[in-house]
Amino acid sequence: MPFTLRPYQLEALDAIKSAQKAGTKRQLVVLATALGKTVIMAAMRDHLSINGRVMVVVHRDELAQQTVDKFRRYGIKRVGIEMGASEASSADEVVVAGVATLGRSNTRRLLKYDPDEFKLIVVDEAHRGVAGSYQNIFDYFGVGTDKVLGDKLLVGLTATPNRSDGQGLVKSFDKITYEMGIKEGVDKGWLSPPRGFRVNTSVDLDDVHVRAGDFDIGELGAAVNTAARNDLIVRTWLERGEDRQTIAFAVDVQHSKDLAQTFRKYGVGAEAVWGDDPQRSEKLAQHRKKGLRVITNCAVCVEGYDDPSVACVIMARPTRSSLFFTQCIGRATRLQEGINNLKDALVAGQPVWKRDCLVFDIADTVGRHSLVSLPSLFGLGPKVNLQGRNVLETARAVEEARTDHPNVDFSKLEDVTKLKAFVEEVNLYKVTFAPEVLEHAKMQWVKIGDASYVLTLPSKEKVYVSQNFLDKWTVVGSVNKQPFDERDIPTMAEAFSFAEKMISVYGKEYVTLVRQKATWHKDQATEPQLGLLRKMRVPIPDGLTKGDAAKLITKNIAYRFHKKSA
Repeated sequence: MPFTLRPYQLEALDAIKSAQKAGTKRQLVVLATALGKTVIMAAMRDHLSINGRVMVVVHRDELAQQTVDKFRRYGIKRVGIEMGASEASSADEVVVAGVATLGRSNTRRLLKYDPDEFKLIVVDEAHRGVAGSYQNIFDYFGVGTDKVLGDKLLVGLTATPNRSDGQGLVKSFDKITYEMGIKEGVDKGWLSPPRGFRVNTSVDLDDVHVRAGDFDIGELGAAVNTAARNDLIVRTWLERGEDRQTIAFAVDVQHSKDLAQTFRKYGVGAEAVWGDDPQRSEKLAQHRKKGLRVITNCAVCVEGYDDPSVACVIMARPTRSSLFFTQCIGRATRLQEGINNLKDALVAGQPVWKRDCLVFDIADTVGRHSLVSLPSLFGLGPKVNLQGRNVLETARAVEEARTDHPNVDFSKLEDVTKLKAFVEEVNLYKVTFAPEVLEHAKMQWVKIGDASYVLTLPSKEKVYVSQNFLDKWTVVGSVNKQPFDERDIPTMAEAFSFAEKMISVYGKEYVTLVRQKATWHKDQATEPQLGLLRKMRVPIPDGLTKGDAAKLITKNIAYRFHKKSA
């Protein structure tokens, strides 16, 4: 076998196999970009002992050829492409098909296949799987919404956290079998850690309309494609981009061309590519060979573009979609060639030139819109300027501060270099909770991302509530070393209810300390409380209430526990 599966790839395959044995026949696997979804696809047939042909559905030419190459490297030789002018052979064990080719109802290209021969249907970029063209393919091969026929299996793979149009994937998949996001991938050394820079512009996006969950492309292009903004992007890259191989994501074709021209004006080798660009392949090949330093593009390098030499991404296109943003920065998180795990390589003293990747957030002025940024993907406020710092390390520092100061609204933090000063300036006794927390929960949940919340207990343990890819809710955490992991809760209200029930059952002593409201909170602090605070050398403000004293005590116990156990 030409390559060895990584531990988590084997875990994913084992999880698929276990779920299949348990009767789950429409599965979703979530892996961040650059964690090797195609490798898992290639190994799936052997690992699951599939006795039949395999159909792999992709949506782009580049993805088809990359998939075929990976399957052949794995050792499966009879792999064919069913896309455009290419037609697979009846002798092919694996058929890699384009959704546009097979997805039309009753097309000859679909009807020529005997659905009984195919036991495994695999979908790459599965977040697209709710579209009608995909549904036509699923229904034809017997893995559609009505009923999965016989021993057939549908497995979708995706790297994205959600769809920008708000549609869930429950129409196509029944269960998330395995999941590893970008944060975990970076933390474990499988991905290159992003460092971020925020570039503030004077462009106002409040007049740009939203269509299907993201900005209207025509209006957005007219707003952001200005000479001053493009010039600012290039000058910032020249100052801080470290001359890295770079991909810039633009709004439309004209924006791609104009931004590339601005790079060339400053003497940087750059070209624009777009969907029907006749020279697209040649330009991308030149970039891979480092004949070009920068590629600017619109919707070409988002999915399936794999080049380990890319170490910098410029987000010149503002977006409300975490799906799109995640895909884009994934172009730079892939490890350099020859490095399997970054942390292991550094410990072993291997020569590593790509120790991280740079992400430039081009931040325009917004009032009524909510933009996705690199910090927001890691649970930080969307306006945080990382100042070139490692986003994961920054997120840990803020999480520690959030644990010590559970009532501070860290979404207001903008300068990470002033984290301590920010905490000191905020009123530590003012309880601020998200509206949905006030509506659906009774305890002090803190919002840490899109549809994601955390509650930190005095024991330093954490409980997380978050929405998953199938529009269901997940509760993960532990209370007094009692772990729980519930992943198929229908609603947010039920998720909070379940989580708070676990806390009440296994940590009764914490309930009054983490409750949002309690009748005793407004009473004057007791002498035992004040004595304990004095012993802890905590400054006592005038008019301290029982509730505020309890929060201070809980905070300092948690802080001391952390310091002791660190």
